[in-house]
Amino acid sequence: LNWSRLVLARELMVANGDGARAIWLTGGGWASLPPNWAGALPPWGSDTPEVQGERLAGAVERVQVEWPWLGAMMLMEFQPAAPRDDPRWSLALRGPDGELTPLGRRVGALAHQWVPGLGHWPADGPGTIRDGSLLRFHFRGTDVRFQLGGRVPGSVGLDGAAAGSEVHLGASRWLVLPSRPLGEHELALSPPEAANGFVVSRTVSFARFYTLVVVLGALALGLGARLTWLTWTVPWGSLRGRWQALPEAQQVAGVAATVLAFYLMPNVWISLLLAGALWLLFLVRLDLGLAAIMLATPFFLQAKPFFRLRFSLVELLTLLCVAAWVWLVGSRILGALHARRLDRLHAALVNALWPRDALDWSMIFFLGLSAVSPLWASVFGVAAREFRVVVLEPVLFYWLVRRWAVDAGSQWPESGEGQAPGARGEQIRNDSPATSGPQPSSGWCIQLRLVDALVLGATLVALYGLSQWLFTGDVIAAEGVRRIRGVYASPNHLALFLERVVPVLVAFVLPLFSLPARRGGGITRRARLYALALIPTGLALFLTFSRGALLLGVPAGLLFIAWRSPGRPRRVIPIALSVVLLALLPFAGTERVRSIMNLSEGTGLIRMSLWRSTLNMLSDNFHWLKGVGLDNFLYLYPHYIRPEAWREPNLSHPHNILLHYWVALGLLGGMVLIWQQVAFWLAAVRAWHQRTAVTASLMLGLSASMVGFLAHGLIDNSYFLVDLAFVFMLTAALMADLGTTAQDVSGKDRGSGAA
Repeated sequence: LNWSRLVLARELMVANGDGARAIWLTGGGWASLPPNWAGALPPWGSDTPEVQGERLAGAVERVQVEWPWLGAMMLMEFQPAAPRDDPRWSLALRGPDGELTPLGRRVGALAHQWVPGLGHWPADGPGTIRDGSLLRFHFRGTDVRFQLGGRVPGSVGLDGAAAGSEVHLGASRWLVLPSRPLGEHELALSPPEAANGFVVSRTVSFARFYTLVVVLGALALGLGARLTWLTWTVPWGSLRGRWQALPEAQQVAGVAATVLAFYLMPNVWISLLLAGALWLLFLVRLDLGLAAIMLATPFFLQAKPFFRLRFSLVELLTLLCVAAWVWLVGSRILGALHARRLDRLHAALVNALWPRDALDWSMIFFLGLSAVSPLWASVFGVAAREFRVVVLEPVLFYWLVRRWAVDAGSQWPESGEGQAPGARGEQIRNDSPATSGPQPSSGWCIQLRLVDALVLGATLVALYGLSQWLFTGDVIAAEGVRRIRGVYASPNHLALFLERVVPVLVAFVLPLFSLPARRGGGITRRARLYALALIPTGLALFLTFSRGALLLGVPAGLLFIAWRSPGRPRRVIPIALSVVLLALLPFAGTERVRSIMNLSEGTGLIRMSLWRSTLNMLSDNFHWLKGVGLDNFLYLYPHYIRPEAWREPNLSHPHNILLHYWVALGLLGGMVLIWQQVAFWLAAVRAWHQRTAVTASLMLGLSASMVGFLAHGLIDNSYFLVDLAFVFMLTAALMADLGTTAQDVSGKDRGSGAA
C-alpha cells in the first residue's frame, strides 16, 4: 500500500469509535535491487540504494512528527530465507552472505539518530538520559508536559531556560511547559524522580491559513458575482451555434479535455463545476458524451471520490448524459405544450419513451425483473448495487443510443466515411461483403463514433497490459506462464473485454485483403487504423492465456466472420486461427495448456462441480423460480459447494451465462436472455438483407462479438460486469438500429412497388 494510506485506515478507525487503538505496521519499505541482479523483478518496482534510504528516512520522520497512533513500524525483510534470485532481497537489511546492505546501514544510522516524537513516553524510556542529578529528555515536537512523580521538582528547564506551570488533570498533576517552534528540544529537570512520564504534542498555527482563506474567499465572492452577471447576460443561443460551428476535431478535443480534467480533479467543488460544464457540452453534443462513456468503460475500476463516496467515471458520465437527454426531451415536450401542438407532443413522447422493437421490450422487461430481484436477495445492499451498475445504467445507455436523434451534419473528418463506395461514383464489387441495399445516412458516422471510442479504449488497455508484461513484474505468474491483466484484477477479465472488440476490428480490417475493394476505393481510413489497433489488442488477448477466449470466444467469432464473408477475405480467418495455435505450441508443456482437457482435476473439475452445485441451489427453496438475487450467488454457494471444489470456495457466479441469468433473476431471467438473443438475431437478419458498404462491416463485427459473448459464456461470466454490460448494450443497440432501419427501408420499397 502507499505509505499515506495508513492515514485513511486511521480515519476509518476514528470514525468507528476505535481511535484509542494503535496501528502496527508489520511490514513495509522500498525496494532496491543489488547490482548485476539476474533474478526476477520485484512487482513493487525498484529504486537506487540512495533513493531507498532517503524514502525510508522521510517515512520515519513523518511517523515521528505526525503519527502518534502508530504503535510499531517494522520493515519487510531482515535476511530472507529465500533463494538468491528472489526479489525479496531488494528489501533486505542483510545480504545473503550476512553483510549489511545499504539499507541496513541506513537503518542503523537512523536508530542512533532517532528522537521520540508525538505521543506518551515513560520516564525511563527512549530519549531519556540520567546525568547525575538531572534527567534529560530529548524530543521532537512543539509542546511537552510531564506527570509529576513522588518528589517535587527542584528545577525545570527547556532548551536551557527555566519554564513550567503546574496543571491539574483529574487525580494526576502535570507540569506544562511553554510551546516551542517545531523541531528537536531538550527538557532537563531534577531530581529525576520528579517525573513519571512525558507527553509530546504539536501545536500548529492556522493564522496564516485562515488569513489566506479570507482573502481568497473575498476574491471568489467577487469573481462569482461578476461571473453570475456575465452568465445572465450571455446569449446562450449564439454560443451554441458558435460551438457547433467549430471543426469536429476541436469539439472532440474540448469534450475530451473537460472529461479528463473532471476525472483528475481532486477538489470536489471544482469537480462539480466541471460536471456542470460537461452537462452543457452534452446538451449540444450528446453523441460525444456517449462516446466518452464507451472510452471510459474498461477503466471502471478506477473510481473517482465524491465526498465519502466513490463512483466510476462510466457511471458519472452516464448520469450526465441521461440528465442532458432528459432536459432535451423535456424541452421538446414543454415546447409542444406551449404551442398546443398535440401531434408534436405525441411524437416527442413516442420517440423518447415507446419501445421500437422486440429488443427494446426485452430490455425493459430485463430492467423491471432486475429491479425487483433485490427484494428477496440475502444481502440487499449488494444486490441493489449490482442492479445499479450492471443493469440500470447500461440499460439507460442502451436507451440513449437508440433514442438520440443524431445530427446529420456531425461526421468524422474522414474522406469516404459515411458513404458507400458507389456514392462517390465507385462500383461495388460482387465479392465485397456489402453488395446491396440503400445508401446510409450520415447519422451512421455518429454510431460508428461509439465503436471508435470502444476500440480506442481497448487499445489503450492492451498497450498498458503489454507494458506490464514487457517492463514490470505486474503480471499473474501461474501454471508456467506470465499472464497480463491490464487495468483489471484478473487476466480472464481482460480477455473477456478484448474478445468483444477483436471481432469488430477483424470485420473492418478484412476488406484490406480484398483486391476488388482496394481497387474500388472501398478501403477507408478507419479500416487502416483498426488494422493498427488489432496488433496490440490481439497480442494482449493472446498473452492473457485465457483458455475460454483463445479456444472458445475468439475462434467462434472469427469462424462466424469467415462464414459470412465472401471470397478471398474468408481464407484469412483459418490462417489467423492456425497462427494462434502455432503460437501456443511453445507453451504446450505448461500446466496452463496441459490441463485444458483434463476434467478429472484443476479448472475442468471445478467447473463441472460448480455447475452441479448451481443446479442444486436452483432446486432448493424455490430458487429455480425467483432466483437468489443479483450478485448473491457468493453468499449461498458455500452451502452447496461439493468436496472436490474446496480449493475455490468464494466463487461469485456459476461460470455459465444461462445459469447466471437463471440463478440471479429466476426462471424469467433465463427466458429474458433467450428473448434478447432471439430479438438480436432477428434484427441481424433484417439488417443483413439491407446491408450497405458502410454497415456491412459493422453488422459482421457486432454479430461476431455476440457469438463470442455466447461461446465464452458457456464457461465464464459474459454480462454481469460493468464493462461487459456496457459493451453488450452497445452491441445490441447498434444492431437494433440497423434492423429497424432495414425494416423501414424494406417497408418503403414494398410500398413503392405496390404503387
